[in-house]
Amino acid sequence: MELLTKKNLLAELKELAQDTSVIKVSVSLPSERQWDNTEQTKIRLTNQIKEVKTELEASTALQHDLLSKLEGLETDESFWQQQLEGLMLYVSPQSLEIIQLPTPVEERSYIGKYFDLTQLVNYMFDHIDYYVLALDLKNVRLLQCVNKACRQVGKHVIPNNINELFDFINVPEQLQFHTTGSKKSPLRFHGQGEFKDAKEEDIREFFIEVNEKVTEVITDEETPLILACLDEYYPIYKDISSHVNVADESVKIDAHTASNAQLAKQAWEVAQGFVENKRQKRVEELNDAMGSSRVIVDDLEKIAKEASYGHVEHVFVRKERKDGNNKSLVNFIVVNLLRKGGEVLELKDGDVQGDPDVVALLRHLTS
Repeated sequence: MELLTKKNLLAELKELAQDTSVIKVSVSLPSERQWDNTEQTKIRLTNQIKEVKTELEASTALQHDLLSKLEGLETDESFWQQQLEGLMLYVSPQSLEIIQLPTPVEERSYIGKYFDLTQLVNYMFDHIDYYVLALDLKNVRLLQCVNKACRQVGKHVIPNNINELFDFINVPEQLQFHTTGSKKSPLRFHGQGEFKDAKEEDIREFFIEVNEKVTEVITDEETPLILACLDEYYPIYKDISSHVNVADESVKIDAHTASNAQLAKQAWEVAQGFVENKRQKRVEELNDAMGSSRVIVDDLEKIAKEASYGHVEHVFVRKERKDGNNKSLVNFIVVNLLRKGGEVLELKDGDVQGDPDVVALLRHLTS
């Protein structure tokens, strides 16, 4: 199963926010990864369908359009064989969208003018996309990661070994200098052991080739790239990299011997700090504007109005909000930010004085 990247999930959210159907049904269910353990999830879905059916009794035609799509899933064995831990179903008369998450979700259904996107937004707060580039002269690898889950990409595109660039043969340990008929500059040796003391300019040329191919694989420049390598390789690659979002902190590891699992485990810690630093910059911007007309604190109706006009730049929302009765209004704000452009960020204890539930930062001062 493909990794569900934040970029793809955000695209799904924006598409759901643009749905113009008069009424929509949102169903979320905790699920099971093992296909032979999904019976409980099927029962949950059946119960949710019954609840939705009761609420839609006023419109028989609309009820049939919406529920027929959900009911078809109950007997679809191929669907139940490919489950993760969270199942989100979004139904309108025109479409059925299914999103599977690797983490559990709250069991609930929602009927309204907009899809309930708040659980997906909460999931995105903890959802980090990044790449890990393991740099070594004989074992270069690029990993695409979502949180702790990683997979190798660009395997047949990115040069794995400096031999691929210079067409080298194995070099005896005592050899001090070696040239080849390669069109590229020869690699020089000045010490014991193959590649041990390769000249910096040769390593740099190899990394330039690696960088060119890495940029072909990573299509989103905003996605963080974390380097995993020996200390001496980091400044060389950082200097020549054309990727705009290389993390300042690297994973200090011998990439030649490290497994993909080891790389992923250490890179996850760096990635968390990288994203939290970005969130903290947004929080600082918010606090700098506190007290001005750009900031609205805990006034959901006012925030919703400004969001509908496209005036909101950032909304900071708690995962667990005290205003449980205002979920539909929070959802309305989220939908409008996705429609009109804006960012939804997690609000944590201590971010803002008074620890409110929701804070909005407007694009401009208001009169």
